Amino acid sequence: MNERDWQMMTVLEECGSLTQAAQRLYISQPALSQALQRLEQEIGQPLFDRRHSGLSLTPAGRKVTSACWKMLKLKRELENEAEIPDSQLKGRLVLGITNYLGAMILPDLLQAYQQRFPNMEIVIQEAASDDLEQMIRTMRVDIGILHAPLRSVDFTMIPLTTHPFVVAMDQASAAAFGSQSILDPSQCRNQEWILLYPQQRIRQISDRIFQVCGFTPKIRMLTRSFETARNLAAAGIGATFLPQDYLHFFGSRQGLQCFVLPDHLKAQWTLVAGYASGWSLSYPAQILVQMLKTTAAQLEGNG
Repeated sequence: MNERDWQMMTVLEECGSLTQAAQRLYISQPALSQALQRLEQEIGQPLFDRRHSGLSLTPAGRKVTSACWKMLKLKRELENEAEIPDSQLKGRLVLGITNYLGAMILPDLLQAYQQRFPNMEIVIQEAASDDLEQMIRTMRVDIGILHAPLRSVDFTMIPLTTHPFVVAMDQASAAAFGSQSILDPSQCRNQEWILLYPQQRIRQISDRIFQVCGFTPKIRMLTRSFETARNLAAAGIGATFLPQDYLHFFGSRQGLQCFVLPDHLKAQWTLVAGYASGWSLSYPAQILVQMLKTTAAQLEGNG
């Protein structure tokens, strides 16, 4: 196997389609099909099941693809570790991040990073939290920027900063709770809720809060967008949980009343940089994490 084979296998896994993979690899579909057949003959086993719905990895294919991701990562690290000045260093870093964090962090982070490493190629992969965890484990990304999972994980995490959650609702609904600034969600058992989808970290934390408070929420509707949840709450459609940092950096409080949550709920999330266990970060990746810590601290200060 060679580097082209590594790239072919990883792209085929990502696309699940010969047509889409051929477009990504800038070759014809027949040429890609022939290359895959050659590799399967070399390995001695089928690597993909061909179905009308697309390609899916066989057990042998999963092992081969896992090795291909590792080889590509090693190649990037070897290229990145050359003893040359930062301004001349060339290489490629694949950075995974959620949409929400990308909007908040990447502009300042990448501006500073590319001033120091103008010749480094940065590839951004956006995904939901659960998908991003899998991308970190399988080394599809060099570094993942996400909020820490609620369960134990099999990848390395570097804590960056922590932010609490608030309960948000329209001012008319909030009037029922008087002048209190701290609100236990158990006081809102009859309230309808606007929640995000289960694959999103904020929903996972929201579900844990409801569990600790001992009730099942009345879900009015689901959305993938913090902004939609905020606007619906402000319009009186239902209550929602929002990260306090979101309100600081993106959200207007117009028409919205926010309550602090009691300490015992531990309603907060921790921003982390994650990478595959058993692997050390390359020099450019280490610098990226250092800059990420600085960016997170600056954003927290601005909030």
